[in-house]
Amino acid sequence: MSDNLISQALLAWEHFLSGTGFGELAKIAVQKRGWLDHEGHPTEDGRRLIEALIAQDEQRSVFRNLV
Repeated sequence: MSDNLISQALLAWEHFLSGTGFGELAKIAVQKRGWLDHEGHPTEDGRRLIEALIAQDEQRSVFRNLV
């Protein structure tokens, strides 16, 4: 999965968690959680989170749209 897709998935996950939308507020929130660096690239923690969510895609319907 590309960095861009991972970043989008992290922003979507933040939106799901907090309802911040997909703009600058979501990006700031994701950076505070340590999932994106200050340049907007996914961190190792961010990558692991998305990998874990994708691994659960068959278990819960909420994760199915991340791939």
